[in-house]
Amino acid sequence: MRKLTVFTLILGCLSILSCSEERMNSMGEPTIQVNLQIRNANEWKSANVTIDYIRFFQTNSDQSETGIGTVQNWNGTTLNFDLRQEETKKVLEKPYWEAILLGIDPDFIETSFVTVDDIQIEGVAIEYVEYIPFENQTTIKNGKKYQIDLGIDLDKALIKKEDSFELKVSTIKAKISEL
Repeated sequence: MRKLTVFTLILGCLSILSCSEERMNSMGEPTIQVNLQIRNANEWKSANVTIDYIRFFQTNSDQSETGIGTVQNWNGTTLNFDLRQEETKKVLEKPYWEAILLGIDPDFIETSFVTVDDIQIEGVAIEYVEYIPFENQTTIKNGKKYQIDLGIDLDKALIKKEDSFELKVSTIKAKISEL
């Protein structure tokens, strides 16, 4: 097996940051924030990713095609979603969800660094994830600056796949904040 480049292991631990008020993005939608921990060899570093909105879909049923389904939160709360509804693009409301990241809009991500494709989460998949370099931990879009932190708990080993990393994870959570 070829030696993994950039990262030998990615582990995440969610660290929800308390906010005195709910912030809004340029579309008038609520925003959230999460914490990503990346371990490179024996050194832990923090990194941020930038996303536009959370997109929900399931991969273990026809609901992945219709955009209609149910996702259960880590604390047992259940979310019903319907992608035919424009408001579904809104991020999960606090405090019930504390933002489980289930989908990322790739058009919002502006910097290539490490790509994680097709992350499976208990029947739910993340379509696209891309991390930005540590020295560029915020991204500006439409004149607004966002800081995104991502939390991942590994369930399986990290697999090198071409120029991307494929992860099998048990949970992945996110919050987005507008700076």
